[in-house]
Amino acid sequence: MKRIILLVTVTLGLSACGGGKPVEYGDESDSKKLMEADTQNREIEEDEVMMETKNVSYEGIVRPSGISIYMQGTHRLETEMETVLLLESETVDLETYAGKEVRVSGSVRPTVEEGGMIMRVERVEVKNEKETKEETKEPNEEEIDIEQPESEESNDREMRSSSLSSTPPDSAKISLMMNEKFGDEEWTQRYCSLHIGFCLPIHRNWWYKSFGATTSSLWHVEIGPEPLEVLGDGPLLINLFSDTVDEVGAEDGIIVTHGNFVVGYRAWSGDRHIEVSAPQELREAVEYITAYIEEG
Repeated sequence: MKRIILLVTVTLGLSACGGGKPVEYGDESDSKKLMEADTQNREIEEDEVMMETKNVSYEGIVRPSGISIYMQGTHRLETEMETVLLLESETVDLETYAGKEVRVSGSVRPTVEEGGMIMRVERVEVKNEKETKEETKEPNEEEIDIEQPESEESNDREMRSSSLSSTPPDSAKISLMMNEKFGDEEWTQRYCSLHIGFCLPIHRNWWYKSFGATTSSLWHVEIGPEPLEVLGDGPLLINLFSDTVDEVGAEDGIIVTHGNFVVGYRAWSGDRHIEVSAPQELREAVEYITAYIEEG
């Protein structure tokens, strides 16, 4: 009798041990897929940061973004340029500037939808409207000068070139730059503006800074032998203008002397042109940059 009871007990014990549901372990490939997806997201975020152009400024009127094809930004900036400029910011309350004419500064990048730009706004300055009154007098017939069209074009070119350097050039900076060698192997840096679409060579020992759009040009870049902080720090300037080389009386690729300055002209897309200007001591650098500006 004892043997029968013992046998039944052992049988029940074995049944209890083997009656549970097997544990299912996840496939290792699932965790790999999650890691790969996370890596791809990080790469996308890094690409967006790399595509940004920093230290850019635009002027215009802030408006709510409203309904549009662009799914980014909370506001937009009305400018004279055809490019759509959307605005976003984590540090500035853009709504407080709605309807005001301002100067916004920050970093820009292309929108997800083709054809637009979006700025990560870091600073906003409200433009003060200053009314200037000019004294006018009716000239006598003897004082009236009738200028020929050719003279007007020539004066326009001189005014345009002189406006590129509104501050006197720093002779010490010019000396540092002119003492460099200018062989091909020395131009190891490049500046590219992604949304403007051009690239230009930079000397390996020089610094450069983009100031974005200014009151006189669509895009403004300065180059110097030291770090650049404000407009006018760089003796060598690159500007994008909204007219053609023909309209300013120049030709594509030529180098022209204007007083103590030399200016290189390059025709650009969209009926625009680029000017590279510097004191005449840096003529060799102006010639090189002008020759090697390319689409980017």
